Amino acid sequence: MKKIEPTSAHPLAILLVDDEAIVRKTIGDYLTELGHRVQQVSDGASALQWLEKQDYDIALVDMRMPGMDGLALLQKVREIYPELSVVIITAHGNMEMAIQALRLGAADFLTKPIKLLELDAVLEKSMQLLKLRQEGRHLRETIRG
Repeated sequence: MKKIEPTSAHPLAILLVDDEAIVRKTIGDYLTELGHRVQQVSDGASALQWLEKQDYDIALVDMRMPGMDGLALLQKVREIYPELSVVIITAHGNMEMAIQALRLGAADFLTKPIKLLELDAVLEKSMQLLKLRQEGRHLRETIRG
């Protein structure tokens, strides 16, 4: 097994939302080993509660969950937390679902089983986007004085 290297000197705060415990554990353990701070929840309502309590950089959200599905959660998150990067993950992916998720504001779309290299690429993209948003916010604050 290859040694996992941290992806960044600045770890991400990640909210992992999936109703399958094994998926949460597998992905959560991997992300934690990379040095990220991960909060795992099993449904959309719990995700919204955690988002009220704490700031996150990225949310990995399963498409199909009991109660509120991933797209409904994505829509709520985009309304309340527009800067949060949301990545939809699903075992039942097709092109129409991916397009719908992206149109609703998802940062990306991953299919299960998730390949770690694809997850790494999504995290890297999210880190770059986060950095750009922070730089933009800093520039706006500087201009305002």
